[in-house]
Amino acid sequence: MTGVFKANNPYNTFLLMGYAILLKLHFILHPAVPVIQTNDGFLFKIIVQQIQGWGSHFTFLFPLIAFFLIFMQAMLFNEISREQKLFQKPNYLIGMTFMLITSLFSEWNTLSAPLIAGSFLIWIWAKMSAISQEKKPLTTLFNIGLVLGIATFFYLPSILFVALIILGLLFTRPFRPSEWLLSIIGLLTPYYFFSSYLFITDHWTNFHFAKMIIASPVVLLNKTEIVSLWILLIGSLWGLGMMRKNFFRQLVQTRKSWNLIQLYLSLALLFPFLSYNNDLSNWIIAALPLSSLISCAFFYPERRIFPMVYHWILFLLAFFSEYFVK
Repeated sequence: MTGVFKANNPYNTFLLMGYAILLKLHFILHPAVPVIQTNDGFLFKIIVQQIQGWGSHFTFLFPLIAFFLIFMQAMLFNEISREQKLFQKPNYLIGMTFMLITSLFSEWNTLSAPLIAGSFLIWIWAKMSAISQEKKPLTTLFNIGLVLGIATFFYLPSILFVALIILGLLFTRPFRPSEWLLSIIGLLTPYYFFSSYLFITDHWTNFHFAKMIIASPVVLLNKTEIVSLWILLIGSLWGLGMMRKNFFRQLVQTRKSWNLIQLYLSLALLFPFLSYNNDLSNWIIAALPLSSLISCAFFYPERRIFPMVYHWILFLLAFFSEYFVK
């Protein structure tokens, strides 16, 4: 499969859809109802409560929405990687890898606030990667702050991506106070309008925003999940090594994009420390940048045997965890 998705074939979009359905079929046929967490934003709670209010016959919507979001994020991130020229040749490896590694854990296939917020964070990373080439950076930076503010209405720890904006500006542009100020104004704009709405409708006193809880994550894992995490760690380190080996052969803009992906991953790994949850749902935001690194392990090796073996190990682990692990 790695050889197929390594090619830039337009039919790979449909092939990736079939690949995704094969991997996710169990989750679609056995719908799981989302569990609302303390730091889930009010917009996510409204979505869950609305679907639940339609009755038990509509619970199938939860896995369908989750599948749509995962597939959309895979295609979007893959397309952006092509525009940013992360690899010397365009391919579908990031999309394939994301669909594959998200199938390892059931929490990553359940509709959740981090999954929804991840769609906004992809867009922010893409815009920050291209900010040095923007003709109207002030408008773009305001929009980046605005989108991040909306993302926090779904998942409050998304606010950590302020660091991506700040460091992205430091790495890619000379310091201009107006750019930083517009980003902050954009971030606060959704809160201003929503607070105004609460005040006008006299809901100010009985509405409570989500809260962040700084805590060490305690995750209960079975043996298959532990093995999967070790396999992912090996693949990410392998991919990181391959990426760094070819780093200086790439364009300056591409190197900046890879640096932002590594920052993206570092921030995503901190998200679970801002919530108290005993599963892996908060870690799904790290899956996309992780997919980028693991894709390097599929793309760069000259001998196909190693990427092929690694792919089928992950595939069999996903299949086993879905159908045989309760």
